[in-house]
Amino acid sequence: MTQRHPAACPADPGDRWLVPRLSLLAKARPELEVQFTTQATGDTIEEADGVFRFGEGDWPGQQAEYLFGRNVALVGAPALLNRMGGIAGPEDVRRYTVLDHRHTPLRWSEFAEAQGLAEFAPAHMVHFGFYALVIRAAIAGQGLALVPRCLIGEELLTGRLVNPAGLGFHSRHGYWFTVPAERAPRPGLVAFRDWLLGEARTLGPGM
Repeated sequence: MTQRHPAACPADPGDRWLVPRLSLLAKARPELEVQFTTQATGDTIEEADGVFRFGEGDWPGQQAEYLFGRNVALVGAPALLNRMGGIAGPEDVRRYTVLDHRHTPLRWSEFAEAQGLAEFAPAHMVHFGFYALVIRAAIAGQGLALVPRCLIGEELLTGRLVNPAGLGFHSRHGYWFTVPAERAPRPGLVAFRDWLLGEARTLGPGM
């Protein structure tokens, strides 16, 4: 029997991480039918069996399991770095346009804190609503970006993006899967959560 489980998933982890793995879920648990929505309104969150969230892991009334996203890398296109003279250290980042994800605004302040920069005032900042657009703009050479490594593995592997001077940081914020703490999870949801956590662990420690 097919077991249906609504889940609310933001576009970023859904597009960049979850969708490429759905065939693995179908193969491992063919009886599960997970219905995803990216519209995280109050009604859909209330109706969802599980919700993907971004934050520090503390939501009242929710049991949260950490997935990934804390390992954040500074990335840019090789052509941009060559044109601008490269980056030897964090101070050099100030010379560049930086690409910002407006729903995760702590990234650049966290970067400055981790690198010991008293203030961080880049040459210019461009804001986007999704990591897919941030990553696309970075590949096009429009600026530097701070992106969770788990979302750009292919781009780093192929060299479309590079991590200059190995700069990055370990964030307090990441992606979590949450279920209502006072609602007993159905067996199918437990199976999906276990599969999800297993896939997240394949990214390796610290991701």
